[in-house]
Amino acid sequence: MGYSSDLIGKIFPSFPNPTNGNITVKFNLDFASEVTFEMRDITGKIVYSLDMGAQAAGMNNITVDATDFAAGAYTYTLTVNGERATDRLLVK
Repeated sequence: MGYSSDLIGKIFPSFPNPTNGNITVKFNLDFASEVTFEMRDITGKIVYSLDMGAQAAGMNNITVDATDFAAGAYTYTLTVNGERATDRLLVK
């Protein structure tokens, strides 16, 4: 599966999911774009945020160390040129 749109390209599900270590989120950009990444806990509090700046067209990824996150459900949002895509992640 994954999320796709005309602006973003395609965002692939995070792996591994569930995790207790590093996660990787891969995304394919149709055009060079400004990218930010946020993870939120179940209450909506931002637990991780990264401004990735300008990213090149093509395949890109972000790796997050989740070892310090409490076990539970999280959401992560990738924002590309103001367009957002959100998915879920479980930390065990």
